[in-house]
Amino acid sequence: MAIKRSRPAYNREFNRQKLEQVLLFFLHRANNPLLGKTKLMKLVYFADFDHFEEYETSITGARYRKLPQGPVPDEGMDAISNLEHNGRVSRTDIQKGSYIQHQYTPNEEVDLSLFSPTEIAVLEKVAARWREHSTEQIVSATHGEAPWVAVGMHREIPYYLAHYRNNFGALELDEDEALLDEDEVFAR
Repeated sequence: MAIKRSRPAYNREFNRQKLEQVLLFFLHRANNPLLGKTKLMKLVYFADFDHFEEYETSITGARYRKLPQGPVPDEGMDAISNLEHNGRVSRTDIQKGSYIQHQYTPNEEVDLSLFSPTEIAVLEKVAARWREHSTEQIVSATHGEAPWVAVGMHREIPYYLAHYRNNFGALELDEDEALLDEDEVFAR
């Protein structure tokens, strides 16, 4: 007789305003020559999954998919495009070896009033932990975590998998992985 395994239920409520503010937060707190769109989306992933791991709720409620360059929030590309379209961020394209990196400069402050104290603490921790890591390093870190490993390509990543992640905070990773243009990375 087969045993049916139940998965924990998680009612997620996506909050576009919070997602946009998380993006602005990282553009203010972790912005340097290493921060492009790919790394920015990984920072959002770490913030949501770190908060879920500790408090059983994500910050943005975004739905994540397994893509070749790591977990990406379904709503992430629309959110950054909306910020850019409305002049809330400015984009600069930089040639980085074999790919073009899309870097963003915030044109407004972050509205921290939308976040709880635990959410702000997690956002600060993620920004500090990953600020000096390259895109290649943060992508490699996400590829070693259970949420990315456990699901098929382009499938949704359930939040409960946050409880099975490894800690990559102190891991030194190689920078020898070549990337494409960031728009190609997120194309579906």
